[in-house]
Amino acid sequence: MPFPTITLSVSLACLIIFLGQEYSTKSLDTLVNDYCKSYYNIAPSKKHSAKIIEQAKKRCIRSLKFIHLSKNKHQAIVQTAVYYTKKNRSNLKYELRRTQRLYTPFLAPDFNLTSYLKYRSNSWNPWHMLTSVFAHKDWSHLLFNLFHFLLFGCLVEMLLGKKAYVLSFLLMTYGSQLVYSTVFAMIDTPSETIGLSGVVWGMIGLGVVLINAVGIRYIPNKVFNLVWVFVIAFIGISVYQSFPEEMDSGINVVVHAAGAIIGLLIGIFSYKRVRENFPNEKIQQQGSSQET
Repeated sequence: MPFPTITLSVSLACLIIFLGQEYSTKSLDTLVNDYCKSYYNIAPSKKHSAKIIEQAKKRCIRSLKFIHLSKNKHQAIVQTAVYYTKKNRSNLKYELRRTQRLYTPFLAPDFNLTSYLKYRSNSWNPWHMLTSVFAHKDWSHLLFNLFHFLLFGCLVEMLLGKKAYVLSFLLMTYGSQLVYSTVFAMIDTPSETIGLSGVVWGMIGLGVVLINAVGIRYIPNKVFNLVWVFVIAFIGISVYQSFPEEMDSGINVVVHAAGAIIGLLIGIFSYKRVRENFPNEKIQQQGSSQET
């Protein structure tokens, strides 16, 4: 079996790029925190309790980062206002004015690596379809994706071969992003995405099919059962994270589903070839006994 160099290289690239994201957002975090503290620098009173002021500061920080990291600032302001209208059951015009007043005086760095790498659904930009896969929201997002990508990506690369693996990776990336853009174009709601999870779902779908193709000869029962545990855990955690309290969870259900389906389809088309490359042990034993 070939050593999974491509999977390891992609994982290393994700880690390096995320460190670059962290460095580029460090100054932004400082500016946002200072701005929101000064913006709500008011003394607690009957009308504005300390708890209300603290909640307002948290909303300010969350909203400004979300808006500034979005490619379309106007759309992000509207999206933020709509979110708080539903959450607070308030008036949309009021929330829109409030968000605009909050963001308009804010001055932040023009360039941010995360903003540059992310893919916007209505752009149909093939370069950002690829770059967004290597960017992540935070450490938990990165480590969760890399753990499962290394587990299933290494397995798929060793069973499928490097050329087929690279082609599968690109099909999962571009296929899931095209489905994502199509779905959001149909509902006329532009959205942005980052993360490797679409490819991870594809690798899980493809890996499960390939494991069944090679059979017990190469995958022991204990390992096979453990793989299914990780599959179920990944699906469960992903579904749980799809219902966030915050407005920008980083969870893209459309890309997840599309990636999984693409992975399963690739597995179905590759099943026969992989099975021939890794014949079952019983067949080999029968052949050798007949020869003797």
